Amino acid sequence: MAFFAVLYFLAIYYRHRSGLHARYMCSTAFLLIGPGLVRLLMSYPEFSRTDSHAFDRNANILIAGAVTIVDSWRTKRLSQFTLVFSFMVLQKILWDKNEAPLLQAIGREIAKLF
Repeated sequence: MAFFAVLYFLAIYYRHRSGLHARYMCSTAFLLIGPGLVRLLMSYPEFSRTDSHAFDRNANILIAGAVTIVDSWRTKRLSQFTLVFSFMVLQKILWDKNEAPLLQAIGREIAKLF
């Protein structure tokens, strides 16, 4: 949700610069591909829940990386898609390290708020 909120805020902030606005709005769609893809893959018996989630995270990173490279090459500058690619890599790292003591302590503190 935080990554989506940041990208949506940037899209609204740059609403008068159509190129940037369009790139940030498309970036929000990258974050929404995952849940639908997982549900689609889970409908096939050869994919388990774990397999489909792992495939989803890796596929999203590959798609975002490809779009980042193509857009950067086409515009001859660093693309705005780099931000969403970075978010996806950070999300994968955090997901893979979710049992780390630091993340568990942060989670406990957040849970105390509610």
